Amino acid sequence: MKKLLKVLFVVMLCFGIVGCSSDDNGEDNNNSSSNNNVKTEKKVLSYGDVVEFDDLEIVFSDNVSFTTIDNSYSDYNNAEVVVVPVSITNKSEETHGLNMFYYTVFGSKGTSLSSISAYFDDNVDWKASEMRSNATVESYMHFLYDGDGDYYVEFNNWTKKVEVKLTVTK
Repeated sequence: MKKLLKVLFVVMLCFGIVGCSSDDNGEDNNNSSSNNNVKTEKKVLSYGDVVEFDDLEIVFSDNVSFTTIDNSYSDYNNAEVVVVPVSITNKSEETHGLNMFYYTVFGSKGTSLSSISAYFDDNVDWKASEMRSNATVESYMHFLYDGDGDYYVEFNNWTKKVEVKLTVTK
């Protein structure tokens, strides 16, 4: 019974932390559906552009390639995957990295794509998770291929949103 109470307390604490946000003046903002404090980058960014996000500089290379997932135990076995080289530099004064929860990839049909980073050891989620100040990591972003067209990577940490358009042609 004590274990159950502890688990419930931790869950309630987590919901309380996630549910609370504050604006730039430090005042509580109880309207969780409001994104008024998110600053959206309006400029269209693409391959070769420097993306400044969360004290990181991110640059996507247009040297796009394709591979497949080779995992007979996965629903994604033999699925086609887009592989985009990416360079990430930590511009903060502290150890820092790209948080996998701060970006979403949208496919050519406009819908979010499932994360497949676990299938690739050289994926940016693993290579750029922790970097010392001014360190640079050369890695790859992998996402499911759903046809030729414009894919979008949306970076969003609830204070800033940046979108990068990646045109993919097989």
